[in-house]
Amino acid sequence: MYKNKYVIWISKITYIGIIFSIIGFIFIAQGILNSYNSTKVMSIYQEKDIHQGRYIDCDISKEQLLGRFYTEMNGKKVYSPITGTDVITNAQKYVFLEDIENMYYVTLDVPKKYTEEFKELIAGDVSEIHILGKFKRLKDELCYDEIMSCLGINNRDEINEIVSTKYVIQIVDQEMERKVYYKGGVLLIIGILCLSKCLERKES
Repeated sequence: MYKNKYVIWISKITYIGIIFSIIGFIFIAQGILNSYNSTKVMSIYQEKDIHQGRYIDCDISKEQLLGRFYTEMNGKKVYSPITGTDVITNAQKYVFLEDIENMYYVTLDVPKKYTEEFKELIAGDVSEIHILGKFKRLKDELCYDEIMSCLGINNRDEINEIVSTKYVIQIVDQEMERKVYYKGGVLLIIGILCLSKCLERKES
């Protein structure tokens, strides 16, 4: 009788404790990595210096967002960056001239909470905006047709030399990045408490 009750209890509490502990460890590890990378923040990266998890702290002007000029009805020429929208997250995607000196572009992922700032930038209401971005792996293929049209290049291999096919810069909240470590600590404590309950039950 005692054994059967113990097995049922294990399936509900111990596994939960293990899961919370694992997730907690992952969050803590990510928090430690974030803290390490936050000590190496740069405003410009050359291609060879870009690594997953690195932060970039810089100002962006509209002209650094790849686009093209078009003529309005009144004859005025206007520069318009090309953009796409993630159907799942509603994040806006731009192609950002990250390294002006070496003409190197990186896809810029703008979460929904920051899209209004970029609308103001593109509308000309502000000349530049400040961002904190984080390099992450690029999961999608580049929009080659749009990029080739804007740059006047018809060769994909040439595009791959000046536009990153590995990384995307995702705009992040500095405070949220710091809180990852604390979230991991909370989850780990919950997991340990669940496992300690299991030990108490085993001893009773």
